[in-house]
Amino acid sequence: MCRSISPHGRFVLHSYSRRNSKEKAIINIRNHNSNDCFQYSVLAAVHPASNNATHPSTYNKFMSELNMTGIETPVAPSSIPKFESQNTSISINVLVYEGKELIPVYSSKFCNQRPHHVNLLLLPKEDKFHYTLVTNLSRLVGGRTCHGGKTFVCPYCLHPFRYEHCLQNHLPECSQHPTQTVKYPEIGKTF
Repeated sequence: MCRSISPHGRFVLHSYSRRNSKEKAIINIRNHNSNDCFQYSVLAAVHPASNNATHPSTYNKFMSELNMTGIETPVAPSSIPKFESQNTSISINVLVYEGKELIPVYSSKFCNQRPHHVNLLLLPKEDKFHYTLVTNLSRLVGGRTCHGGKTFVCPYCLHPFRYEHCLQNHLPECSQHPTQTVKYPEIGKTF
């Protein structure tokens, strides 16, 4: 179970989302009876499993590695900077779908500076939410490009690049700004 913030600032309980992963781009840990979807998703990134990747029991033995002191579960997006300051080997980005558009809602200032970078997809449903692990950002944003192969995605604006050197040239400038959304025109239309 996870809780979310209602319009009145209260937390509301709900069970995990049963959304299927988009072309194997996410792992949805099946934590039916807990508020630990954030922790399970982070641990799934830090300790990738070859078997039973969606089972919480795969990651229970690693729970003590995360310093959750003073952080209420489920973890609200506003608590992620505190999580990062207490877990100095992990950086987090949080993405969410707004309509059909994937947008970054939190991008770590430690992106690509720590041993473990974790991209999470936040799935809101009414006044509830659930975290899933993004295992392949290229697949998740693959529909944004005509290129049929792997892309290199900017963690700040989610723009896909065909070549890694293009992304590396882009990152120093983009990382200086708050999270952004790139708006694409509909097929056959222009702005």
